[in-house]
Amino acid sequence: MIFRLVVGAVIIGGSIAAISPIVELPGTGGTQLEAKLDKPSSPHWYCAKTADWYTLWLDAKQLVPGAVECWCDNVQLIYDEEKDVFSNQEGVSVRVPDWGQTTAFESLSPSLLLEGATHYFSKFNDALEDAGYSRGSSIRGAPYDFRYAPPSMESFETELKALVEETYAANDNTPVTMVSHSMGCYHALYFLQQQSQEWKDTYVHAWVPISPAIGGTVNEMKLFATGSSEGIPGVSSNTVRGEQRSYESNAWLLPDAATYGDDVLVSTTDRNYTASDLDAFFTDIDFAVGTKIRARVADLTGSLATASPGVPVYCYYGTGVDTEAFYEYSGSFDDEPVVTMGDGDGTVNLKSLELCKGFSEEVKAFPGETHSGLLDSSELQALVVSVATIAASN
Repeated sequence: MIFRLVVGAVIIGGSIAAISPIVELPGTGGTQLEAKLDKPSSPHWYCAKTADWYTLWLDAKQLVPGAVECWCDNVQLIYDEEKDVFSNQEGVSVRVPDWGQTTAFESLSPSLLLEGATHYFSKFNDALEDAGYSRGSSIRGAPYDFRYAPPSMESFETELKALVEETYAANDNTPVTMVSHSMGCYHALYFLQQQSQEWKDTYVHAWVPISPAIGGTVNEMKLFATGSSEGIPGVSSNTVRGEQRSYESNAWLLPDAATYGDDVLVSTTDRNYTASDLDAFFTDIDFAVGTKIRARVADLTGSLATASPGVPVYCYYGTGVDTEAFYEYSGSFDDEPVVTMGDGDGTVNLKSLELCKGFSEEVKAFPGETHSGLLDSSELQALVVSVATIAASN
């Protein structure tokens, strides 16, 4: 398609067509978080117990050895098994900045020194603005506290629906294109399934899942078993394991049994574990409560193979990048396993990425593109603009 973009419209064959405004949903770890502390205790004498609002995620100096234990205690969730609810640690308040805007996920850190190194949606949105969009009006954002999953996020679903309607009205009643990345795709699918078809027909032009993680990822198995230090120098995986296990969203991102079938994902000297063996896996890693937490989130979107968002879907993901696919433990789960790689985008496994084939109008794989690196692809950016172009009525 050859086109020239103008403000709020596109010239196609001499006719003016509208461009659909965009609402973006970032992935896990993709939204900045702010915290306020008034804690009765802390894990070390040097960990602050009181603080006014400050950046909780991402602030690199909080992730260095020693300080990371203070950070873990502040960010991890508490699960009340009797009440079946998640909450912050006592004395910790957490908020997400800038609802409706994209500033909270343009980069992972608000620090100007780290903005370039932690950029996320910034280059993607720069490209949209080059194509005639405008941050804050025709590019809107739905940042969220990525530690939680939908059972704990009723207000988010309500606010997202209102944001879509507001964006529609502010752009001359033009249906919205929802653009999501990684776990944001899971949230978008769940959200769309909760809306009436009449509402979707009115307010949603299309949904663009990018690097979708809707079938879960194998790397969550290691995260729960051992922890994942994410390559932070001097920080052991075990140090962050409790914090990572505490996230409701990580249970949501565990491998889906129907998606991964009989694939052995974890092996020890005693047994193998597939995605159907999570109950035994949780018991063996001494996290039996994980069974109850997983049950809260395992079937939120129904069968993924037959999922029906009820809107046109255009799905894009990277392939051909080494992605963790199997872990072999020869000793304790505290020890790092031997890792076998498979196909995917470096984060999400191919089986999960390909699930969108079952409900998409268009699917395109980008060989060699990584999970978040795909957002910087000029080809991907042009495709999104093309999808968001609403043909002129005759």
